[in-house]
Amino acid sequence: LAHLPQTLVFAQLTEEYASKLYQQQVERVSAHTGRHLSTATQHLFLFVMRRFWSWAVDRGYAKMNPWMKVRRVGKSNVGKPQLRIDEARKLEAVATERAQAGDIPALGVLLMLYLGLRQGEVAARIVRDIDDDGRVLWIPAGKTKNARRRLKIPEHIRPLVLARIQGRKPDELI
Repeated sequence: LAHLPQTLVFAQLTEEYASKLYQQQVERVSAHTGRHLSTATQHLFLFVMRRFWSWAVDRGYAKMNPWMKVRRVGKSNVGKPQLRIDEARKLEAVATERAQAGDIPALGVLLMLYLGLRQGEVAARIVRDIDDDGRVLWIPAGKTKNARRRLKIPEHIRPLVLARIQGRKPDELI
C-alpha cells in the first residue's frame, strides 16, 4: 500500500487508474538494486491490491474491486539457480575447512548441501533433533506438509555435528 498515492480515495479508484498504477510498478526501479522490480514482486503487488480491495468491498469501504481486471505482466521465474557440480565441490571444501575450525554457519551449509535442507530448517534444529549418536537428523516440521522427515547424516560430517551438540541441553538450538 505504500506505493499508492496518499490522496487516493477508495471510491475514486477506477479500473483504468488501477491498471496505470500497476504499470508504474512494472516500470519502477528498485532503490536498493537499481534494477526494475522482479516479475514476482510486480505480481505480489497486484495480488495484495486485489486482496486488500476485496476486503474493502466486504467492509463497505469500496463498491467494487478495480484491480480484478488488471492483467499481470510477464511470467515469474520458476525455481532458483542451482550450484553446478564444480561450484558445489568448492563450497563443500571451504565449508568443511571452516566447520572443522568451529564455524557454525559453515556446518549449516554442509547440512544444507548434503541433506537438501532449507536455511530455516537448519536454523531451527535443536540438539534433540540429532539422534542415533549423530547418525540421524529429525525434521519435525517445516515449510510444506511433506517437510517432516528423518535424514541420515553422512559419516564424514557426523563428528562435526557431534562436536557441536556435545554438552548442550536437548532443547538448545544447534
